[in-house]
Amino acid sequence: MLSPKEIGPKVREIRAVADVTKDGRAPMCSLSGAKLPGSPKTVTRQFNNATRGKGEIAYVQTIALYGSPDEAKKAYAALQDKAKSCPPKRNVAAKRIRENFTLFSHKDTWKFDTDSVGNWMHARGTERQQYPSTTSKYNILHLMYDYASYGNLLVSSIYYERTEPKESGDPTSRRATEVLKKQLQKLG
Repeated sequence: MLSPKEIGPKVREIRAVADVTKDGRAPMCSLSGAKLPGSPKTVTRQFNNATRGKGEIAYVQTIALYGSPDEAKKAYAALQDKAKSCPPKRNVAAKRIRENFTLFSHKDTWKFDTDSVGNWMHARGTERQQYPSTTSKYNILHLMYDYASYGNLLVSSIYYERTEPKESGDPTSRRATEVLKKQLQKLG
């Protein structure tokens, strides 16, 4: 498993688990969660740094262990199908997440691609969330949703950074890929 320093500077593991991954769910577009098929054994870990605005990093991963490689492949295919059905653009209404936290309304753009990372089947959803400029100077979130499967393992994660409106999501994508590769190498 990854250590916090392998994710980024001043990153720490936190006990809270993001709503999108509660009950062993996989993160999905627009900060939703997708139930994993079957009955895998799961572990979910969440990390962040204390920075707010530029330099803010958050990472959440769910690792699912299935009884067989076929079950893991089926679960991976189900996640791919769900991710492919995400709308390329959508307006998301404000939503109260818990008593002291509301997710502001925002615009999402979504793109989905598949490839491989070493022996792992891999798919990535790239999402750009644009919040009203009145919420922060750094009102853009670049989110990388990764899904990978090899053998009887399925890894799903979300990595995000906050930026100013004109900044590209490419640096965030590169850092998310580095974190993903480190985790997959540790798992096999």
